[in-house]
Amino acid sequence: MKFLKTVMIFSIGLVVSSCGFSKENNQDFDSERKIVPTKVITREKVLKCNFEQGYIDFCSNNYLKLYNDSLNKKANFDQNKVALIIDKERDTRKGIPRKIKYFVVLDPTTKRVYPLEQSVGYFINDRLEEIATKPSIIKFNQNNNKVCLSGTTFSYQDNNVNVENECYTFNPNDNSFFKKVQKEKIIKYENENFPISFDKKKFMCNGLKCKENILTVDRLKEISENDKNSDLRFLINEKGFDTTYINASTGNKILYVLKYSEGDSEQQSIYLSYFLDGLFKTKALGEVKSFKIDSGQNVYFNGIKVILN
Repeated sequence: MKFLKTVMIFSIGLVVSSCGFSKENNQDFDSERKIVPTKVITREKVLKCNFEQGYIDFCSNNYLKLYNDSLNKKANFDQNKVALIIDKERDTRKGIPRKIKYFVVLDPTTKRVYPLEQSVGYFINDRLEEIATKPSIIKFNQNNNKVCLSGTTFSYQDNNVNVENECYTFNPNDNSFFKKVQKEKIIKYENENFPISFDKKKFMCNGLKCKENILTVDRLKEISENDKNSDLRFLINEKGFDTTYINASTGNKILYVLKYSEGDSEQQSIYLSYFLDGLFKTKALGEVKSFKIDSGQNVYFNGIKVILN
């Protein structure tokens, strides 16, 4: 009887031991199957960690975490990139620290990070104090590769007070990744020619005979920024030295009045040329009997006001 009890106890022990061993093995197997998360973006993926006197380390652990956490964000820049704005306090140990913003581009495909060297802070007053109601602005969108900054910029080599729309284009294939967009120089004319009128087959500017320039290919390129303009090329090719023009521009509103004769006729015909929404346009007015441009740049041809559209 004792022998039978001993055999039964031993058998139960084997079963329990077998179950425990199986469970432990399964636990070990499951642990091997677990995927251990790894960092996708490391320091090596950040194209520039520091800029001269930039007071920021784009490769620090907290920013690496920010980049990795942002990999699954919806694209908001340059079609398929993710743009991030980093808020930072710029403290040079001289004067009051400034609240500034940095712009960073993250490419989720290549896992590369492209920081913009330029930073921007609040607009400031005459005492160089931040204007609390005028924070810096960074504008960008998914449809293009341009970012524009407004405020006070702090780059070591390029810092300016109260800029409006200082823009950069992003290109990962360029050495610097960002290229500053040079603003077109706006020429403002202080025109003392007004009023301009047509009297006795002559243009009169403020009571005196207007200075007329002969329209040539070079002149056309100069005034229109495009010497391929078909209407004006026709005037040059067909009318030769008979075509002249006067400058009726004022402020930043560009306007030229062109005059020519048909064949041996003494009758004068007029074209207007001007910029509208960045495009150089021409408008044929025809044979002139009366003509006037007032100080507001309103044009009247043969008694009718001309709309420049």
